[in-house]
This record gives sequence, C-alpha cells and structure tokens, in this order.
Amino acid sequence: GNCSNSAKPDIPQSEISYSEIAMLKIKERDYSGQVINHDKIKFKLTSPCLNQTAKFLHMPYAFDITGTVLPGLDPRELVDKECQDNLFFVEKENTLFAALFDGHGQDGFKVTEYCKRFMNRQFKEKFEDFKVKPKDAIRKIIEECDASLKANAGDINYLISGTTAVVLFIDGNSMYVGSVGDSRAILGTIPKSDDEVSKIIRSNKPVPYKTNIEPRRLLKSIALTVDQKPNHQEELERIQKSGGKVQQLTDDRGNKIGPFRV
Repeated sequence: GNCSNSAKPDIPQSEISYSEIAMLKIKERDYSGQVINHDKIKFKLTSPCLNQTAKFLHMPYAFDITGTVLPGLDPRELVDKECQDNLFFVEKENTLFAALFDGHGQDGFKVTEYCKRFMNRQFKEKFEDFKVKPKDAIRKIIEECDASLKANAGDINYLISGTTAVVLFIDGNSMYVGSVGDSRAILGTIPKSDDEVSKIIRSNKPVPYKTNIEPRRLLKSIALTVDQKPNHQEELERIQKSGGKVQQLTDDRGNKIGPFRV
C-alpha cells in the first residue's frame, strides 16, 4: 500500500493507516512540451457520500455486501463539480438485484435518483419475471425506466441530462448483467485453493511510506460488460447509420482533445 502513514516499510498489516491529506506535484507544460511551471498542491481526500451495507443470505452461505460512492476531486479546487453517481441493491428470496448509475448534465443526480427509485420498485413488483426470464427482465427494466423518466420528468431536463447504468441480478449460481453507457461491471475471482499465493516484489532497501502487503490469494478481474462508447466499432456504426456523427473537440492549434462525442 502506497501512501501509508508510517515510514517503516514492513509494519504489521493490522497497524496500517492512511492519511486524509495528500500532496500532489504538478508540471505545467507549454505547447512545445517545455515545463513552464511546477506546483506542489496539498489537499484533503474525499469521503464517501453514499454507503450501503447488508447481509446477503445465499443459502447455505452468508455474504457481506457493501456499495460505496466516492466523489472525485479537483486538487486545485478550480472546478466545483457535483458527484452525480448513485447505486442501490436489494435482496429478495435468496436473489440479489443491484444497479449503479453515473449521472451527467445539469440534472444528472436527479436522473439517477429517479432511476434508483423506479428500478427498486419495478424489481419488487416484477420479481417473478426475473426468476423466469432474467435476461428479458433486465432489458425491460432499463427500457421501461427510460420511458418512464421521459413521461414523468417533472422538473428534470432529460434532453440535456442523463445517466449510465449497470444492472446485475444474481440467482443461484447464475449472474446476469446489463449495461447502458460506459459504466462497467467487473468480477473479481480467486482460485479454489490457497496454494496460489501472490509473490511479493521487495526492494533491496526500505522505501519510506510504502508498505509491503501480502495478499492471500491471486485476484483476477474479468469485465462483465462492454463500455458503450461512441468510438466503439459497433456503437460507431449504429450512430452513423442513424445519421449521427462522432468526433473529438479540437484546441486552438487543431489538436484533438477530450473524449469522442456524438
């Protein structure tokens, strides 16, 4: 773990703590790449703005579940941007339904709140659909949420605001996932045996404020969804067939900057 409070590199893991205050060194360059300014910025790390925890009974096992929204930050405090992320999960009859949203636009957070309430209610009302045809149920809940928002928007300007969505349903030994936009579901897997232990790369000399942590087993990440971005080949073709254009913004020197936009 980097940024440990202790300068001792091999303190017991139980004694590791982390500071809320961080230091960032920034180099500012001109168009030719020459460094024209150095900055050292001291700032406070953000705390979670939403936490949800629960026990998930998946007989014969019980799991601890945690959902957390951690706001981003601008260390220089030049941009004051509201965190518009949201999430929820609900357990019903040994199944689990979870959804995560990343709002954008002027009313992005209102959109995520609406989607959160709608999907929570719909899942409970149409639970049997998820048990019988989970794939169809996930597709329908996303489509119906979109239609409901447009029909009952109230003070939400959905024309310039919206959200991504990742929806997950676990039933028995099966997991079903659907997504809209570029939020991603990732599965972390571990081996069945304790024999596969990660190797620790140790420096010949102690490194201050860098603590060696030995994981018990290897952890592998597997992406369960594909980001729906406008420069993704299938999404690009869909947009172009619908008469849309995909491009990046350019700066005053004609250089491409920022993400691809529709």
